[in-house]
Amino acid sequence: MSHYIKKVINSYQELAFYIGKTRLCPITQRANPKNQLVSNFGENGQMYWKTIMNIDDHELHPEFGESFLINCFRAKLSHLVLLNKDIPNAIALVYDKKSESFIDKLSKELS
Repeated sequence: MSHYIKKVINSYQELAFYIGKTRLCPITQRANPKNQLVSNFGENGQMYWKTIMNIDDHELHPEFGESFLINCFRAKLSHLVLLNKDIPNAIALVYDKKSESFIDKLSKELS
């Protein structure tokens, strides 16, 4: 399994991002984003998704990897729209250096 950061553009050419984790079985495990923020973002048309970063599990915190990425994105790139409604693990209140390095890399690529 791995983590990903996807960018999405809606029919109004608005840009947003989604952070997730690839699951072994998308039917029984959380899979493609279907939360209210995603629904509202694509409300009046199609959305175009593109994976812009894949991160192997071993490169992130073993328990809080996805949550730390989300927390770091919100802290460091707060001017961008993130479509994650919640963090997967509510115990993860901060982020670590590993997550920070990936979000910094993303920030540089977006500049």
